Amino acid sequence: MSQPSSFTVPSSEPRRPTVVTAAGYLLFTAALLLVVSPILHLPYLGRAQDVARVVYAKLPSGGDVVATTLAFSLIASLVLTVLVTAGLVVLGVFDLKGSRVARIITWVVAGLAVVCCGGGTFAGRFTGGLASPGSANTNGVDMVAAAREVQAVYPTWVNTVGNTATVLALVALLAVIVLLALPAANAYVHRGTAGQQLPRLPDLPTPRA
Repeated sequence: MSQPSSFTVPSSEPRRPTVVTAAGYLLFTAALLLVVSPILHLPYLGRAQDVARVVYAKLPSGGDVVATTLAFSLIASLVLTVLVTAGLVVLGVFDLKGSRVARIITWVVAGLAVVCCGGGTFAGRFTGGLASPGSANTNGVDMVAAAREVQAVYPTWVNTVGNTATVLALVALLAVIVLLALPAANAYVHRGTAGQQLPRLPDLPTPRA
């Protein structure tokens, strides 16, 4: 007598491991922290440009070039950060659902974000970078003093909060990479693939001689 066709399927949807839940919400947290620094610097951009035009006025290119470069660096940093954070949020949603593709992309994006994690404070570092060794005085402009004057536009708490948020985002992203590599996370994203069988076709009747 032929056996009826059957499926071997999981009896219920596996419960999401704590490590996956933690990784997903850490991605959301990192996304929020990464935008803190450029957003905090943005309200002071106009004042920083005004100061840059004055203190760098004697440069051959003029202070306007420095002011424009300062604005471009901050805006570019903000746009890039928003794109990265939006991607982290989307990945977090799919990681919570146990997507294998999302986990792989998360490792790549989180790793790249860790490398570029200081981008939110690029504008502050740019002004300091103008005062490089060997160029302390250019066309009568004291580059060290000029950079300090531009940097002084930003309150101390802005840099402190921004840098702290960036470091915390870095730690969160590193934790995500580790959490998604743990055995529990690996089992969750591969759930339903082990032991699953295709439906068995019914046995054909045996022809009689």
